Amino acid sequence: MRVNLSVLGDPAARARLNLAPAGHQELEDRLRAGYRAAGLHLAAVRRVDRDPDTSWGRRLAQGRPLPLLALDARVVTAGERGIAGPR
Repeated sequence: MRVNLSVLGDPAARARLNLAPAGHQELEDRLRAGYRAAGLHLAAVRRVDRDPDTSWGRRLAQGRPLPLLALDARVVTAGERGIAGPR
């Protein structure tokens, strides 16, 4: 999954999301908590700057590399959550 980080440079968008000006870590923490609540573990979170490969991405980027968070997630098993499985 990819998350567009350009929102962190927009004060109005940060205000709507209630993110601090240096909100990269806060955003990552919120994503981790949300994924965890949904039964997913974020195995890797990394920042990438790349040219968008979709028409919508090109519109968002406006000719510049698009700052993204690349997220790799996996399903958390019942055993990892401390839930006993069927016997």
